[in-house]
Amino acid sequence: MTRILAALIVVFVLAAVPTWAISKDSLLQGDLGVLALHAEATWDGSLWLYEYTLTCQSIDSRIAHVFSLDNPNMSAYINASNDSGFIDPSWPDLTIPEWRNITTGLVQGQTAKFSFQSAYEPVDNVFAMVVNGGTAAWGETLGMSNRTNDNPVVPEPGAMMLAAVGLATVSGLRRQLSRMKN
Repeated sequence: MTRILAALIVVFVLAAVPTWAISKDSLLQGDLGVLALHAEATWDGSLWLYEYTLTCQSIDSRIAHVFSLDNPNMSAYINASNDSGFIDPSWPDLTIPEWRNITTGLVQGQTAKFSFQSAYEPVDNVFAMVVNGGTAAWGETLGMSNRTNDNPVVPEPGAMMLAAVGLATVSGLRRQLSRMKN
């Protein structure tokens, strides 16, 4: 009986940890070519982690040197990083999250990951652009809004599943205990 109770406590503690995620896939297109962009925003209970995976699908012999996101509200962000040698932006020196790599950049077939954290909730209609000199590709993706909220409205499916399993377990235990009393 104590093992079952301990398992229930663990299930409820895990279900109570606030985690939310939202994602969006889009294509950035223009005279630079076509680039696939997967964006994900995850709430950890205090900040949103924005992650972007950019894949150069068909940019011929061109090189993508700049990846930037629109920030119309000049929302603050921290801990910008990437995995491909681009220069990371920092707030408030650069109000637009913009990563630059003028030496090597990205060529066709390569993938790069960019990320930053912010207290501002995601919206799914932010302008994103990749640039190479006079050519560019652009489209919409996830980005920061002008709203902060400690209670985001997008629950992660895994957390919802865990809560459902916990409730089913409690219901089953109640039934079993009522049968044992009779």
